Parts: sequence; structure tokens; C-alpha cells
Amino acid sequence: MRALLPALFATLLPPLQGDDTVADFRKFWPTLKDTASRAEAVRDLEGIQSAEVLEATLPILVEKGTEAEVRDAIVKVYGKLEGKECIDRLAFIAVEKNKSKEPFAKSPLAREATVRALGMGKRTGGIAAVVAAASDPQEEVRIASAEALGKIGTSEGVPALTKLAADKEPGVRRAVADALGAIADPDGNPAAVRLLEDREWPVRASAIAAVARLRTREAIPILIEKLKGEEGRLVDDAARSLKSLTATDFGADYDLWKKWWDRLGAVFVPPTLEEMAKLEEKRIESSAQYGARKDVVKYHNIQTPSKRILFIVDISGSMEDFVVERERFKERGFTKFRKIDIVREELARTIRNLEPHVQFNILAFATKVKPWRKWLVPANSLHKMSAADWADSLEPIGGSSSEGLATAGLLASASLEEGRTNTYAALLAGLGVTGPSDPAIDEPSPFDTVFFLSDGRPSVGEFVDTDDILAVLTDINRRRKIVLHVLAIGEFQRGWMERLARENGGQFVDLGR
Repeated sequence: MRALLPALFATLLPPLQGDDTVADFRKFWPTLKDTASRAEAVRDLEGIQSAEVLEATLPILVEKGTEAEVRDAIVKVYGKLEGKECIDRLAFIAVEKNKSKEPFAKSPLAREATVRALGMGKRTGGIAAVVAAASDPQEEVRIASAEALGKIGTSEGVPALTKLAADKEPGVRRAVADALGAIADPDGNPAAVRLLEDREWPVRASAIAAVARLRTREAIPILIEKLKGEEGRLVDDAARSLKSLTATDFGADYDLWKKWWDRLGAVFVPPTLEEMAKLEEKRIESSAQYGARKDVVKYHNIQTPSKRILFIVDISGSMEDFVVERERFKERGFTKFRKIDIVREELARTIRNLEPHVQFNILAFATKVKPWRKWLVPANSLHKMSAADWADSLEPIGGSSSEGLATAGLLASASLEEGRTNTYAALLAGLGVTGPSDPAIDEPSPFDTVFFLSDGRPSVGEFVDTDDILAVLTDINRRRKIVLHVLAIGEFQRGWMERLARENGGQFVDLGR
């Protein structure tokens, strides 16, 4: 009997190739109508190592009307596929020139998806196809090619990236700069240096970061000049790259850097990353003593030199609540203790202190997002008075004071439905796009820095789960290059708000409970 048990159990195990799962997927897919269920069904295919997965999902991928979340799930499933048969099929679809023999290669959506999948996991098996995709006629596929080459991370992709650095589309050039930095092959230095002078700021931002990772000596004098030639956030970006390249810290002080380079530039060699680590340990003086900046915007102790700023504030019902740590807020000069009172007082104060060279706008959000202006405006006296007055007038929508009306059957008056927290929509607006498939993702944003203030409790929107919001927004911002500072007040989900700031280049501030 004991000898029969292993054989018996073996008959109960699912097939290794997941044939039953794929068959179930095909059977039930037509019955799934909502996006969440469709995406979940696709994710159930992850890890199944069979070409059957491709055959079942490729028609869905190219179908008109397939949701972006579903397409993203399909790409992730493809990214887990292994084995020569699957990789070869992905590679064949990825190349536009193969469309006569491979019908799915006719679809830019399929080519983009397969190129992205080939870039996942740093797999080199399909690199020839990824390189070939760098000459695809569709911008989205060329962007996917550059990003995939960066993820694969081998020098084999550098010649294709060097050629792509002259692409007419800024989204492609931005992806090239990111990829050159990720690969960190010295052969990528000339292209990265050229991109430092690109006409679009997101491309320059990526190039400034890339030359630091490439340890590009030729970039040092260009970065120094950028301390004088750039404006706003890119000045600080250049200062950080200079520090990384040189193990020297003069902040954003152009004169100090210029004198240093005039004295040492002829013989200077950037230290290696290992040498940098040792030098950092030995640093005695704080970098704060150099290059003190006066031309900064300060909001709840976060400083930025940006000249293109968007403020986003939560006015959902929960912002009507009183803070618990009143003494903490009293010490900072606040006299009213509803969360919304604290938010609008500090926002109005910040706006009144903006310098004229700053351009700004404000978004207030609950279930819907409400802008103060349709676009950025200069911080002149009239705009500041108008914005501060608008900030002073902000009140929570719905909230505990409206619950009595709702109980009495006056839901419309209570505005409870309008007073929920649509964090996802607010953050999308903060990135200047309508969603993951918005063509504007690869276009330069009118603003480069966002302050996002909320109690961190999403309750309505296309995505409510904080992990989903974080994943989608971070993926979009990988291409938008917007610094996202996150401020939390009251009872909030600290962990995800910290990650939201950290993974989007910003700072996190806990204002208090």
C-alpha cells in the first residue's frame, strides 16, 4: 500500500505545463466583463511554461478595447515565459519586418508587448529581436526597445541605443538616456553627453542621472555650466550628479565648482564607485555648508528649487476630522485643528511666499479632481492673492457633519458620494495624464514637481488598492520624470505613502496624527 501512495498522489497533481489552467482560461474568458476579473484571470497564467499561453492571450492583446490593466498583466505573464520555443515566438512577433510570416507582428501593440517581455528578467535570448525593434516605425515600440535593452543590461545594446539617441521623439530619447545609464558601458558616454543638451527637460534629467552612473568625465564641465544655465529642479539634479562623479560637494554653487574644475580639471579622474563609498565614509564636513540656496519653495519643510510646481490637496470627507496630536501642531503655530484647516493654512502661506519666477497650480480632490486653474500660472501678486483666497475657501466634501443628512435620506445634500477619496485620479492628474495608455506619457510635462497631501486612505476610483496605485503610478512616472513629494496627515497608511515618495524621487513628511 505504501508503495502505491506516491503514484496515487502523482495522479492528483496538476500537469506541469498548466494545460488545464489554459483550457479553463479559454473557456471562462468570454464570461468575464469587468476589468479587475479579466486582469486577475490573466495573472492566473503566470508561471505556466507553455506556448499555449501565447496562443490564448495574443488575440486579447491586440483586440481593440482591451484595457491597459489587462495588457499590462499579459506582458508580465510573457515576461515569466522561459524555454526556447516561447522566447523564439516572442522574438519573432517583436520584429516588424516579420509581419508577412507572423500575423501578430502587424500589430504595434503586440510588438511593444513582446519587446517589453523580452526585456524582463535580464534575459539575453531575445536581444537580437529587441535590437531590431529599435528601428520600428512606431514610437511606442522604439521606447520599449530602449527600455528593454537597459533592463537586459549588456553592451550588445549600446550601438542601437547610440543610434536611437538621435530619434525625433523625446520619449525615445528619454528612454535611451535611462538605458545608457543602466548599462553603464563607457561606449555609451558620447551619446549620453549629447543628450545633456537635449531640448526637452525630461531627456536632460535622464541624461544628467545617466552620466553619473557612467562615470563620464567629459560630462563634468557641462554639468557645472548647467548650474548656471538650467533652472529649477534640474539645477539640483546637476549638483547631485557632480557630487556623485567627483566625491566633492559644493552644492549648486556655480562659482565654487568652476574654480575647482579650473584648478583640477586637466588631471581629474572620476573615482570608482568603490572609491566613492570609502570617501563618503571619511567625509567630515556636511554638504549643507556649501551652496546655500535662497531661491527655493518651502512647503511643510520640504524645499525645492523647482519653478514649475503643482500642489494637490485632499478635500475628501475624512479631512474634516480633527488631528489627535494637537500639541504638536500648536508648537508649529497652528490655531485650528481640523486636518483641512492645517492644510489650507500652510498652503495659503506657501503660495503667498512664492517668488515671481515660479509657475504653479493647485488641484483639490475628493471623488473628483478640481483644478484652481487649467494650467500653470506665474506667481505674480494677483495670482497669489487669488490662489491663497481659493485655498482658504477649501472645505471637505461630505464627512461626519453630513452623516446626519444622509441618515435622514438626504444623500444628495450630504454629498457623501462626492466626498470619497479618489487617490488614483488625483495622482494621475499630478502626472499630467489620464491613464497608462495616454499618448501624453512620453511628452514633456509642463510641471516637474508635485506636492501631494492626503490622509492616505483611498476609497473610490479605478484603483483603490494601494499596491495597485503605487505600481501603476510608478510605472507611468518612470517615463514622466516628475518628482513627487508626499505629505501625510492624520491616521494614514504610512508604509505605502513613504514608498510612493521614495519610488518617485521625492520626500515623505509625516505632519502628525
